[in-house]
Amino acid sequence: MHDIIIENNVSADIGGLIVLELTDNYILQQLKENSRMSEFIFGNAALDSHSLMLYKEGVGVDYLTHTATVCVCDQCMVFLKVATVPKFALKNHLYHGYLPSEFSDITWVEEMAVAIYHSTAFITQLYFSDDPKNPHVFHGNTCAHEQNVLSTAKVLPWTANDLSGTISVLFVGPTKKIPKSILRNVFRIRKIKVLQFLQWLCANHRMYHDIQIDFSAVETYKDDDPLPGIEDHIIFDQTPNVKECINEECAAIDEPIASQLYTDSDVLVEQDSREDPTTHVMLEHTGIVDPDGASIPANSLIGSALCNLVSNSHGNLTPDILIYHGSSAINEYNNPSLFPGMFPTLFPFGIGSADDPRRSPTIKFQKFVEYLLDLDLPNFRYHHSFMFVALNIHQCHQSHLHTAFSVRKDRFEYVAQELSHLSPDIINSVAKHLESEGKITDLSDSQRKVLTLLKEVNTVSAKIPGSSASKIDVRNDIRAYMGYFGLPHIYMTINPNANHSPLFQVIYGDDSVNLLDQFPELVSPREHAIHLASDPIAGADFFELSLECIFQDLLGWDHKTNMSTKDGGILGHICAYYGTAELTECAQLHAHFLIWLDGGLNPSEVHDKMKLSPKWKEQYFEFWEDIIYHHVPFAPGNIPENFEPRTQ
Repeated sequence: MHDIIIENNVSADIGGLIVLELTDNYILQQLKENSRMSEFIFGNAALDSHSLMLYKEGVGVDYLTHTATVCVCDQCMVFLKVATVPKFALKNHLYHGYLPSEFSDITWVEEMAVAIYHSTAFITQLYFSDDPKNPHVFHGNTCAHEQNVLSTAKVLPWTANDLSGTISVLFVGPTKKIPKSILRNVFRIRKIKVLQFLQWLCANHRMYHDIQIDFSAVETYKDDDPLPGIEDHIIFDQTPNVKECINEECAAIDEPIASQLYTDSDVLVEQDSREDPTTHVMLEHTGIVDPDGASIPANSLIGSALCNLVSNSHGNLTPDILIYHGSSAINEYNNPSLFPGMFPTLFPFGIGSADDPRRSPTIKFQKFVEYLLDLDLPNFRYHHSFMFVALNIHQCHQSHLHTAFSVRKDRFEYVAQELSHLSPDIINSVAKHLESEGKITDLSDSQRKVLTLLKEVNTVSAKIPGSSASKIDVRNDIRAYMGYFGLPHIYMTINPNANHSPLFQVIYGDDSVNLLDQFPELVSPREHAIHLASDPIAGADFFELSLECIFQDLLGWDHKTNMSTKDGGILGHICAYYGTAELTECAQLHAHFLIWLDGGLNPSEVHDKMKLSPKWKEQYFEFWEDIIYHHVPFAPGNIPENFEPRTQ
């Protein structure tokens, strides 16, 4: 990191930071009209005179001298030294606007009501509490399913019938009686909030300037109630023992996060005698992904492979296939209006989206989404469906960019020679014909020759994470490791638990947790569960950091050099390891590792030494029992007798 010190003087030298000056007329106009010019005012004369597009979290200003300290990362500093806009600077068309405070409580259903594009169908599974102490506590999960991306007319909002048709509810419990408050808690919509938000978007969002407001559609909603018609989309699964049902569906070491919320009756609001008492609901957000491309037609994948066959020979990695979604197609490639049209709460000005052609240096789709999820503001991480839609689009891109052909070894020379005789134009024409579901009888003789050759090959997608082909790739990697290093000496499963970890709370953003304390003060289990369920990205960051620390501090692995450290770790020196991460059905991350030790013996050698030397056998077992065992670590000072350490 680099600190750039700037004096409180209009004429002070700001160096390469001048390239970050706000010059976009649209942003300037929106900030002036909404009285938000303070967005890029820092209290330093030099910075403020140029309206530099900087994150305020990265600028420190001395309250006495007003001297500014701008914190710049190594990567950005390289760009600034040559007077070039850094890749991840706001100036590089990454500013997406702000959402006024009066709309900070917009619900996900209200956002759907005014969104131009709808990208997902939502299925919410709710579990009724069968605990007599907590009769009005519900927990479960809501799942974002991939669906066709639909375009709309230039009239908004959607009607209540339009929205309820994309939402389904599965209610698991011993009764069919659902308190109205639970539906309002999950599917709340307020017609005045919908109208006000839509009016604000029409005035500030680039894509809404031509939108016509349908006031009759607004009247299909109520003042403050559940989404009208949602009652007609509820499926009941009457189960007497709900807890047992959850355990069967979400098998894992730890209980599902949502089920840990209200185990203490002290945190519950005292139930009264009203007909509709207070109801507590907490949902985990999950999504359906398609790593094997099952939802993509086979002809589409074959067409992609043909196009890649041609484009790779020309060094062009840009896909030229449009994914059709029926009569109204929305281009998922190089479409900067896609996200702003889906998520107006995240892109309130309609700018700063992926694939902006003005962006230089360019940012790939995956890196762009990772950037949004790593922002200090949690809007993107907390959103109901953004991360799942982004993942589905990314996997769709991967399916088309990395789909290729495989052929039997004995037929390789023949197929390669025949394909080389086909012109790129013919292959492209067949690819587009297949993509558009054209008839084979309409093909010419030369085009049919392409189809004949396709019978000799298989379509594969080994580079798509999570696909069946990628798993085969992983197994081949492990076999290669074994061929080089021999049999692994240790098989290890690591399951970092964020449920009670003070480290997770710090990653989540809880400034009250002091990691220097022997026993850091933590929030209640209820608050902790809410944090973990609402911010799965923080949970994933905790998981990744835990794995890095385990290998670095316990096993003595240097991540920079990819070698064992000089002193090694508790197992000695590691010469190699291979690992994969998995997600349980109740969204808990864990990892499996194979570890090869430097100088380690194979199983037959171990058995031979045990037979020859009883003392060596005894020392062997003492070694493992000494480094791998479960105990409460020694802690200096007086510890209360009733203290029970939390598992981490």
